[in-house]
Amino acid sequence: MCHADDILVITSSILQYDTNNFDLVLAFLILSDCCYSQSNNPTTEPPSKGKKQSNMRKRPHFLLIFSALICLLVSTAQAKSPVWKVSKGEQFLFIGGTIHMLSKKDYPLPKGFELAFQLSEDLVFETDIDGVNSVSTQMKFLPVLMYQDERTLESTLKKSTYTQLTNYLKARNLPISMFNKFTPAGLNTSLVVMELQNMGISSEGGVESHFNQRAKAAQKDVAWLESIEQQVALFDRMNALDADMVVTQTLRDVAKLEQEWPRLLAAWRTGNLAEIMQLGLAEMLNETPELYQFMLAERNQNWLPKIKQQLATPEIEFVLVGALHLAGQDSVLKMLIEEGYQVKQLD
Repeated sequence: MCHADDILVITSSILQYDTNNFDLVLAFLILSDCCYSQSNNPTTEPPSKGKKQSNMRKRPHFLLIFSALICLLVSTAQAKSPVWKVSKGEQFLFIGGTIHMLSKKDYPLPKGFELAFQLSEDLVFETDIDGVNSVSTQMKFLPVLMYQDERTLESTLKKSTYTQLTNYLKARNLPISMFNKFTPAGLNTSLVVMELQNMGISSEGGVESHFNQRAKAAQKDVAWLESIEQQVALFDRMNALDADMVVTQTLRDVAKLEQEWPRLLAAWRTGNLAEIMQLGLAEMLNETPELYQFMLAERNQNWLPKIKQQLATPEIEFVLVGALHLAGQDSVLKMLIEEGYQVKQLD
């Protein structure tokens, strides 16, 4: 009697070494679908109503796999995607570079995302997507986003910096009193989000939010690379930097955001890491290397052992991290290549 699991392993092996052998892959997938139907004989008594069926999510439907393979095998003429297959031997996973905030018009996403999602069994995000929105988490972020003592931005910043901030807000019909209790990190977050929202862009439309919802619907397991507490610590470290530098750089960045966003988005959609490096990282690396170090380089280094552990499991993971983490000299992809892994960009 044929076994669908065995057929799927053989099919995966073909894909590992020869993604152009379409006829053979197709034959194995048709056979495995037949075997899968046989192994789920309709005469077998169905599970009790309301009882969760174990390991349902561990076997993506073969028709979905076939659809994903179609995308893989006929996409040679398509533009590249910001998604990479990372492998060593027979073990592999996918890593996707994300944009945390998008608009509705940015969908559908580049095709590589759909392929990786269909072929993966588990999704891995930077942090707990659902947990970030909880009340308890918001309370953890509050002390690093707003001053809890007598300090204000007016008392913390130089007069010239505070005047620059006041003029920026005045031009947008916003009173400084609304922002005076923000910390530099809190102000940075608020102004960037506010500017993007004015452009019709929101976190609800971001790649992580999109795939978090789809993972739930598809009953895929979800994990993350760092805790909420580690995310809070990043804002705390930003507040430890020179406040005038953080605020001045924030005002400069948001002033050119509308102009540069289309270029960054275009570079992201095609996985153009050199352009992403130039637009998103070069200035930070040159002018605020300490910020670059703890926001990107250190986190990439901390994530590497976890990604390597995931590569050693039989499941296929789809790791989703901000696109900036995949570009530059300290990127996750560069470190994996240096560790001997094969990294191939998807179309």
